[in-house]
Amino acid sequence: MSAEPTRPFQNAREVLKTHVARIVEGIAGQPEKTAVTYRVSGGPPGKRLLTTLRVSAAGVAIHEHSDEMDGKRSMHSRTTLSENEVKSLFRQVEDSGLLEQVDTGKGFLPDSVIGSIIIESPDARVAYHFLAEEHQQKSQQKEPTPPVQRLKATLENLSEKVRKQSVGKKASQKNKKQRR
Repeated sequence: MSAEPTRPFQNAREVLKTHVARIVEGIAGQPEKTAVTYRVSGGPPGKRLLTTLRVSAAGVAIHEHSDEMDGKRSMHSRTTLSENEVKSLFRQVEDSGLLEQVDTGKGFLPDSVIGSIIIESPDARVAYHFLAEEHQQKSQQKEPTPPVQRLKATLENLSEKVRKQSVGKKASQKNKKQRR
């Protein structure tokens, strides 16, 4: 049995750049296995927050949200984005320069609300971490990098869109059931 690796080590960023470019060009293989995930989590006990949006290159968008402060049940939303919406998101990832960024963020104070942008495929994964709340960015003097700032705004808007689309679908289904 050989101790040699089956394939040479590759830089995860370079692997992901190739996957992202193929998605933008519309020639991705196994699009369901490549995704962008936006996650915000943290806070002190009793005030914990967790929000996640995962968008696969196949267009499946899943949004989850739980907030200990609002006292409501966790919300789970799922929708399918159009091919154009998916290409647009991955084009923004490509154009943002995030995959050129070497610093992935670190060194946050306890109970901070941490945001993460994760780009993953079957053979590579890179996560970028940042302080999600502006007042914590100022007090810890750690502003997100420009690529993170650009994508954060895009992903927050998309999270809200997925949540609203799912709520609208559920309300429509409920109305159909009541009419029967």
